[in-house]
Amino acid sequence: MKLDIEKLKKFEKLPPDVKRQLALYMSKWKEKKKESKIKNDFMAFVKHVWPDFIEGSHHKKVAKKFLCQKCNYSTSRKSSWDKHILTAKQMF
Repeated sequence: MKLDIEKLKKFEKLPPDVKRQLALYMSKWKEKKKESKIKNDFMAFVKHVWPDFIEGSHHKKVAKKFLCQKCNYSTSRKSSWDKHILTAKQMF
């Protein structure tokens, strides 16, 4: 993220209550962005659930292998993938 000095100067001129509100909105925005990534990326989900997870190249391959572009569903289990592709939504 590139820091714009002019915008920073404008931020400093804001009243304290507006600064707090803006900081709160930014915090919520970052959290929503993180949630979105966790929902849409299997490896991000795994790292969120298991912070000490050591990622290997084979994990990336499996994560990509079971990713449905049509509905953004992902799984690491072939059995779950097989059930998913048989749903009515996938048939059409």
